[in-house]
Amino acid sequence: MKGIEIVEYSEQYRDSAINLLRKVFGSNEMAFSWRFDNSDTYTPIIVCAVDSGNVISFNSWIKWLFTWEGKTFVAYQSGESATDDNYRRMGIWGKSLSLAARGGSVGAQHARTTPQ
Repeated sequence: MKGIEIVEYSEQYRDSAINLLRKVFGSNEMAFSWRFDNSDTYTPIIVCAVDSGNVISFNSWIKWLFTWEGKTFVAYQSGESATDDNYRRMGIWGKSLSLAARGGSVGAQHARTTPQ
């Protein structure tokens, strides 16, 4: 993984992330904005793998509120994730998950990789 950085998403990666999601899923900027830009209260956790300034892996976790024993918790459930075919089987997912598990800048209380 020489030269590949695992970073928390920032605006500088927006176009490159959208291009990757378009390539993998046929997604577009409007879908990206709906999923990731429109949360006033809870920002999603997004981790990217970047090679030479290009997003080659995108992993997101979306807010999920749940109540247990009368307390409401903010958790994050796996959202849209994609890796460029040329970068698969390189351990990128595990490294991304490690950064996301720390809650990113949003300070998540709980993170899930799959729904129950």
